[in-house]
Amino acid sequence: MRLIATFVFAPLLLASTSAATVIFDQIGGDISFTDNQNTYAGQHFVASGNQGFNIAAVEQFQVSGGMGSLTSVSAVIGMWNTAAPDINAISSWDVHVYSSLTEPDGNLIGNNSLVGVAPVSITAWGQNTSGNTNYLVTFDIAGMMDLADGDYWIGVVGHNDFAANGQIGVVGSTLMDGPSATPFGHQVNPNGGFAFGDWQQIDPAANLAYRIEATMIPAPGALAMLGLAGLITARRRRA
Repeated sequence: MRLIATFVFAPLLLASTSAATVIFDQIGGDISFTDNQNTYAGQHFVASGNQGFNIAAVEQFQVSGGMGSLTSVSAVIGMWNTAAPDINAISSWDVHVYSSLTEPDGNLIGNNSLVGVAPVSITAWGQNTSGNTNYLVTFDIAGMMDLADGDYWIGVVGHNDFAANGQIGVVGSTLMDGPSATPFGHQVNPNGGFAFGDWQQIDPAANLAYRIEATMIPAPGALAMLGLAGLITARRRRA
């Protein structure tokens, strides 16, 4: 009986794993949702003595209906506080997913942090309120992060030299997605350099321009129902 159960359910498990799909999107298909919006600091300061200002601009998203294996993360990044900002001068990138706003340490590392992830594409994407070019930055993280059902916070942070290349952050968006019924962008600053505590909600309230894609694997209960449906169908065909 055990061999029969393994044979019947194994193909059902494979078939139930969906193709990658967008599970959260506050970027949209063009620049209209992010053009001429404010930019909210999200930066790992590389110079010694500035570590107190390490900050992430984060947005809440939800995984529901089973395990979510993230495949890609995109963010619209803005730059300011320098005469000639250079997106290519950012020395490295981190992709953080937090379960709570108090999770990250002083280097912004949490339980689900990918450090030193190279973007697969950087595309000019309108401009911010400083008149500087925004960039749509996308990371391929397929196979690197699996998340159970629940609410999480996404943050993309660049390692940047403030003295040479100013400040960077995530651009606001007029497009709203996710579990909150109101704009829900936050910032986390665990070392307290900005003097607002470990975290704050952006004021006035704002959405942050992130997009997340994932491959969803249904919860065990859903798989059991799929298996039962398959057996019933087979029995009907035999009848």
